[in-house]
Amino acid sequence: MSSENVCTLQQVSELTGLSEHTIRYYERIGLLCHARRRHFDRRENYTESDVARLHALGCMREAGLSVQQMREHFRSAPASSRHVTEVLQRQQQMFEERVQQMQRQLESIKQKIAYWRAVEALNERAVTEMAERLPERRLR
Repeated sequence: MSSENVCTLQQVSELTGLSEHTIRYYERIGLLCHARRRHFDRRENYTESDVARLHALGCMREAGLSVQQMREHFRSAPASSRHVTEVLQRQQQMFEERVQQMQRQLESIKQKIAYWRAVEALNERAVTEMAERLPERRLR
């Protein structure tokens, strides 16, 4: 598609993998300029730069960026590869911290399941040993 070529909402949706609803939403909230209409058939026209911006927005959405973060990205700097890399690295760090937190929570749940299974089995020795290891006990 050259910069002169245009495509319809449906075509842009197919090219970017974003739903028509999502594209319209991005237009409504100002992340994408409203498509221009051809007068003779009242169809929307999206340009190559619209498609490129939608690809970038889709990538940011997949990376978990909020709408506010997307706005800040496009406001703060031209879409340079360095800026995009910095934004994605910050997002990566946030996800890694969340994964570590979830892993700690999962381990705590596993320990509690083992504890309550020992309680159900009336295994007093295991219950006593596990109770000492439960995270709540370490805080006391």
